[in-house]
Amino acid sequence: MTETYLILAAVFIVIGAASLIFKKRTGYMPVIILGAALLASLIGGMGFRFREIVEGSFAYLDNVMWVLCGGLLTALLYQNGTFSYMLDSWMRKERSPFVRMTGLLLLVGIPGMLTGSALASVASTGVIAGKYLMRRGLTKVEAVEIVAGGSFLGMILPPLCTPAMLMIIGRAESYNPSFEGYFLPLLALGLPALLIYAAISGKRLLGKLSADNIATEPQGSAACMIPLVVVFLLVISHNFLYSFMPFLGYPLIYIIGFVLALIFPNKRINPVDSLLKGIELVMIPASLMFAVGSLNEVMWMTGVNGNLNTLLLETSSVLLFVVPVLLLLVSGRLLGQPFAWALCAIIPAILNGSGFAHSPLRLLAASAILGVAAYRSFGVGNSIFAQSAHELDPENTVAVSVPMHACVPVIIVLVLALGMGFAASSLSWLMV
Repeated sequence: MTETYLILAAVFIVIGAASLIFKKRTGYMPVIILGAALLASLIGGMGFRFREIVEGSFAYLDNVMWVLCGGLLTALLYQNGTFSYMLDSWMRKERSPFVRMTGLLLLVGIPGMLTGSALASVASTGVIAGKYLMRRGLTKVEAVEIVAGGSFLGMILPPLCTPAMLMIIGRAESYNPSFEGYFLPLLALGLPALLIYAAISGKRLLGKLSADNIATEPQGSAACMIPLVVVFLLVISHNFLYSFMPFLGYPLIYIIGFVLALIFPNKRINPVDSLLKGIELVMIPASLMFAVGSLNEVMWMTGVNGNLNTLLLETSSVLLFVVPVLLLLVSGRLLGQPFAWALCAIIPAILNGSGFAHSPLRLLAASAILGVAAYRSFGVGNSIFAQSAHELDPENTVAVSVPMHACVPVIIVLVLALGMGFAASSLSWLMV
């Protein structure tokens, strides 16, 4: 066990120190995590095992393809004006603050749903919606709150959620995993939070807007929404009608949407620009998934995960859930998301030890809490809220602190995730 403790200490001291040094340069962290994986292999007496480094990352290849194709579709819909058309169409009509806020949050969250990444929403629909709202009288803090809340909820809502994919595929060494069947559990975590937040904050944030100061005639044709409608129907078929429909998979579904978006654009653009923008939108979560996969493989190769499972064999299943998620939440907020994601090289194996009946939904609940930690990290520049503020004000001319009421959707998801984790065995019917 001494070697196990030594490997854990060395790996997470290196990653923790790098997280503080590069706290506003998240792009360096996948390389740091890969270096930590090589260090673990060396300390374990196995030399530099590049085979396992490559092999581990391949566990996430399918999921990264989903995220990447979602990013390409998101970028095209962003650049060809579809999202702008949808925003103008939704906001121009007189609606109650609750209904208007619900639709606005869903619109901001669409890229997060397609890619599983909140930052994809922040950098696309978040920019459109935030600038639209500030032009119509909302303060920067209010606009950032809506953008950050919608982006966070988009990441939690189905079909994709990168923290969930990271966690669930991370149990690969125990039994064959796949990220299928989680549509309803993700919906159960995200939709109540969205509706409650819209009911609580809709009037406060959007109540002063009237049809007079928000009415903007949408530019273009409603035909530009055909790609999203088709993608929505295919995603529903993929998750619930798989016995009657061909299995297409998310990459093909998104490629179909991409082609349709080229046929029915709101405005003509160069698709090559969208390809490059799409890669940029999801580069950070995709590279982190690959890096954590490599570290996960090395942790199994050196016996770290096996030793931890043996050590915790007699531990109660409740503690096997509570302690890891608490570690994720605290480390994510203090040291940033890359450090918390790196912990997912060992935590899925620990959560898996709480029992087969509990494991799938407890892994999902833990991943939602991992996402909660991303909303606002103390002193770390890559949080969802901070990134939203930066996108709306790149010069950072107005400082933005996080008001308590902006954390309402995050708190609701946290409570729901804890409930799901404790009641996991009785909620297995949600897995379809």
